[in-house]
Amino acid sequence: MTNILFIKKPLDMICKDGVHATSAIKCTFDTFPIFDYILQSIFLRMTGCLEQKVKLIIWEMASYDLDYRYKILTTSIGECSTLEDKRKIFKRLWEQILKFSPNEKFAPPIEKYLNEISDSLSNLLANSCFSLAYPQDFENWKKIMLQWLQEAPQIQQKMSEKFSFLDKHTAWKEGIEATIRFRNTLAHNTKFPLKNNPALNSINNNLYIYENYFIRFSLLMLIDLIFRDFFNKYLNLRY
Repeated sequence: MTNILFIKKPLDMICKDGVHATSAIKCTFDTFPIFDYILQSIFLRMTGCLEQKVKLIIWEMASYDLDYRYKILTTSIGECSTLEDKRKIFKRLWEQILKFSPNEKFAPPIEKYLNEISDSLSNLLANSCFSLAYPQDFENWKKIMLQWLQEAPQIQQKMSEKFSFLDKHTAWKEGIEATIRFRNTLAHNTKFPLKNNPALNSINNNLYIYENYFIRFSLLMLIDLIFRDFFNKYLNLRY
């Protein structure tokens, strides 16, 4: 039961902890490095939490379906850190749902997810130290969320037709790839030994907008929402 409660816990709780932890810090030039360090910590905690949730979902399914349990014990599931790992596990989750409800239609409410994420982060980050320290990133995040919301119906239809989990052809492809690169950079400390910094003209690249903590948080929350929603569906059918 403890595992299920952990899986169901929203990922934005980690963001809330970060906002509360910095509420007494003044947003000035000399405190700016602190916020970058804390945002990195929040990001890594969110990615780590998501990986643990996915692993627990695997074992919740394996504890009920002994045939699936045998598959898990005879194959490596890895660290569940890559998007491809998450796609495979989500496919297994959907297969388990179909065992209970063969006529179930795959219809992830993408627009609902994005609205929930937008409302949650807007309420949480507005007037926080993070939005004050990164005002341009916060505004860019708002624009990206509006863009994704406009494209949500088409994305939802494509996902329903092709059974795709955050497919590489969706509107957030660039954001996902940028988030994965950043996660690997932080987790494996590959940025520290580098001697050559990127050229200044790299910020003119259209993809530079995705080098944004708020967009990264949104994408992690989106993956979390999809897993939580379908895991709840699985539990309701199982019990």
